[in-house]
Amino acid sequence: MTSPINGTQANALAKAFVNLLQGPAQVAASLANTLAERARAGGCDIPAPCWEPQHAGTCAVCIAPGGTAVFRVIVSNCGWSRQVVMITAMGQLAGWITFGPTSVILEPMEKNIMQVKIQAPDNASIGSSQVVPVIIRGCRDHYIRVEVTIANCAIMTTCCDMLVEDCADNVHHWYDHFYCARPCASSRGDTGGGVKDG
Repeated sequence: MTSPINGTQANALAKAFVNLLQGPAQVAASLANTLAERARAGGCDIPAPCWEPQHAGTCAVCIAPGGTAVFRVIVSNCGWSRQVVMITAMGQLAGWITFGPTSVILEPMEKNIMQVKIQAPDNASIGSSQVVPVIIRGCRDHYIRVEVTIANCAIMTTCCDMLVEDCADNVHHWYDHFYCARPCASSRGDTGGGVKDG
């Protein structure tokens, strides 16, 4: 037969119970403060989804009408398997760009150079500017943002050695679970027109 709990024991039991209930709240408050401090320090930025091309830098070029700009993309295979690396351009300026070469085979830990040449047409409007992404596809996809400005400047310019480290991403991050593919309407096969009535 158990003896009844006296007042002192009841108070001690009540305090222990209150402390037990307050523990998770204190841990949550501490975690919230830590996350807030990291966010203020810029330590909680979530990068682009792993399947999107990774940003490898920006190259700004100034070209006169009829002029040419050349830059180099130095691609490094930092893995232990052979990689085929290809380069291409997208957007309205893709027709202005040629590559030499358009693809390379990189052995493990090997580097190679791919040249990008931008040729402005003779009738390009002075003062106009456009942006074109240059896509590098290897072990992963990368892109270089190329900003082209048409101005009264040198006919031939060389600029921007861009380094692309083509490495596998073998780390599985917690934020990988929060991404969903949300393609544009055109890639889903929608014909436009917004929401349709039933």
